Amino acid sequence: MAGDRVRLIYVKIDPQASLNDTILQIKLLLARRHNVTVDEPDFTVTTQQDLITTQESTTAAFRDLLAWVAAVSLIVGASHYEHHDGQRDRAYREIGIRQSVGASPNDIRMQFLTEALLLSLVGG
Repeated sequence: MAGDRVRLIYVKIDPQASLNDTILQIKLLLARRHNVTVDEPDFTVTTQQDLITTQESTTAAFRDLLAWVAAVSLIVGASHYEHHDGQRDRAYREIGIRQSVGASPNDIRMQFLTEALLLSLVGG
């Protein structure tokens, strides 16, 4: 309790009793004690089934979100692979051209390291 307020009440009903009738009785009692109408209560009555339903819908939403993330990841990964596959072909052509005009393996290595460094610095 916080001061004179009750935040939560647990109710266990007889298995033979009607859940809907019990909920109605609880709502009527609380409405009378709170001086409000049942149509405009200042309280909520939640059953275990309500909690289970909420949990299931939340789980379904997360499952759908995860499926979308996985799908997008696969699409991006596939396009990224194709992009790099094309880059590799261009890199091989560039190396071949540089070798044909007399560049040494060390010159080619330094060019690629310099490009990688500049891309990392600009990207960072």
